[in-house]
Amino acid sequence: MNSLRLIYIGFFLACILHTGCSAVNEGVTGQIDSTVLELAKKSPVLKNPNVEVIVWGLGCPLCGTNAARSLNMIDGVIYKNEINLNTGQILIYIDPEKNVATQDIINAIVNAGFTIKSINNKFKKN
Repeated sequence: MNSLRLIYIGFFLACILHTGCSAVNEGVTGQIDSTVLELAKKSPVLKNPNVEVIVWGLGCPLCGTNAARSLNMIDGVIYKNEINLNTGQILIYIDPEKNVATQDIINAIVNAGFTIKSINNKFKKN
């Protein structure tokens, strides 16, 4: 029982420190695709309450928690975010009464250690 507990604690710490995540070990985190930067220039404020972000580097549930925690610190981002670890998709819900800057979303994800592939601010949830 103690060895299982130690394995779990080790896995937990590795995820927190990103030493167990392949994205960090390969040194490609915290990058931004040029199309994402263009979107930030064209649409400085996100108007749609549903925003889809595709990221690389969500290797474990704790990575998803880290991304959600970073996004939820932005004023106007509604706490309920949906994260798909398999596809790297993060669905962000924005309060329609607030103005959330595209750059704030970008900064939150990059500062959490993830690489942004795309942002779709015209996303419609089914």
